[in-house]
Amino acid sequence: MNAFSLHNKTALITGAASGLGLAMAKCMIVSGAKVIIADLNGELAQATAGTLGSQASWIQMDVGDTAAAQEKVDVLISEQDIGAIDILVNNAGNHCKKPIEEMSVSDFESVLDVHVVGAFALTKALVPHMKQRGKGCVLFTASMTSFLGQPLVTGYSAAKSAYLGMIRGMTTELAVHGIRVNGIAPGWIDTPMLRKAIEGDDERRNKILGRTPMKKFGKPEDIGWAAVYLASDAAAFVSGQVLVVDGKPIRRRIDRLLMYGGIMRKRALKLHAKDNCVVALNDIASGDIVWWDEGEMVACSSVTLGHKLACEALNNGDSILKYGAIIGHATRDIAMGEHVHSHNLASNAIAIFHHDDAGYQSEEKA
Repeated sequence: MNAFSLHNKTALITGAASGLGLAMAKCMIVSGAKVIIADLNGELAQATAGTLGSQASWIQMDVGDTAAAQEKVDVLISEQDIGAIDILVNNAGNHCKKPIEEMSVSDFESVLDVHVVGAFALTKALVPHMKQRGKGCVLFTASMTSFLGQPLVTGYSAAKSAYLGMIRGMTTELAVHGIRVNGIAPGWIDTPMLRKAIEGDDERRNKILGRTPMKKFGKPEDIGWAAVYLASDAAAFVSGQVLVVDGKPIRRRIDRLLMYGGIMRKRALKLHAKDNCVVALNDIASGDIVWWDEGEMVACSSVTLGHKLACEALNNGDSILKYGAIIGHATRDIAMGEHVHSHNLASNAIAIFHHDDAGYQSEEKA
C-alpha cells in the first residue's frame, strides 16, 4: 500500500492555472489524483488543463464571487466524471502593496474578500458533500506573513493570519466528520513572481539567502509535494496544522521563538521562584506575548536580550527580586510586562543577564 497515493481522489485547486497552484496540481496528478483547475482566467485554466492530460479538467471561477460558490460546487459534483470532490485547496489570492495611509478600505477589503471570505464560502459550499461521504481534506495556502509581519501588505498579512484561526476552528468542528483541515506556509519559492521581485537586486537576493540555512530558494514542487502529503492517507492523523516549507528562515529569524497553535510567544527566564522579574531570552517588542515556565504576560515595553521585565505589578518602593535576592527598589509604580531598569529601579548595580552558546551568565554593571 502506498500511503502517499491519491488514486481515486479528486482535488479542486483554486488559482491553479499558474504558480504554486499549478505546482500542486502537477504533483497531485503524478500521485494519481484527478484535478480540477479553477482560476479567474478561464482561458488560461483551459489551456493549463489541456497540458496536464486526461486527469485534469477546468472551471472558470471567481473566488471573490461568494454568491456563486454553492452553484459552482454543485455543478462540479453533478458532473458524471467527477462525482465527488475529496480535496479542496484554497490557493487563490490577490495582493495590494501600499502604505497604510494610501491603502483604502476597499483595497483592504478586496484582499480579504478573496483570501478569507471567498475561501470560507467555497469551503462552506463543499463541507456538506464531504460530511455526507464521511471524509475530506481542506488545505489553505498560508504564508510566512501568517507568522511574521511585513511592511506595505497589511491586508495580505491580515488575510494569511486569518487562515490560522480558520484552520483551527474548522478542525475542531469538522474532525468528527472525518474532514481534515491543514495549511501550507511557503517560504521564498523560485517562481516568476520572485524572480521579477529580485531582478537586478543582488543585495535583496543575498539577504534572503543569508536568512535561509539551506542557502537556496525553494522549488514550486516543494509546495506541491507538501500538498500531496497533507492530502494523502500518510497524513490521516494530521489536522489543524500549518506545514512551514521555507528552508527554516522563519525559525532562524525568530530565534528561540516558539509557536503554539499559531500564537507566537517570546521566551523569558525566571531565575528564582521568589523573583518578581524575568530575564528576556529574545529581543522582545511591546505587545509580544512573553512566557516562562510558570506563566506568561504581554510585554508593555521593548527590551533586548538579557534585560528584565516585571512579571507582576509593582508599587513605588517595592523590592525588586532577582536570583531570590533584593537588587533594588522601584522608584515608581511598575506595570506587569514593563522594562525594569535604571529609569524605575534604584540600586547600586544593574544586573544584566547574558547568554552564549556555553550557557547563561550574569554580569553586574555599576
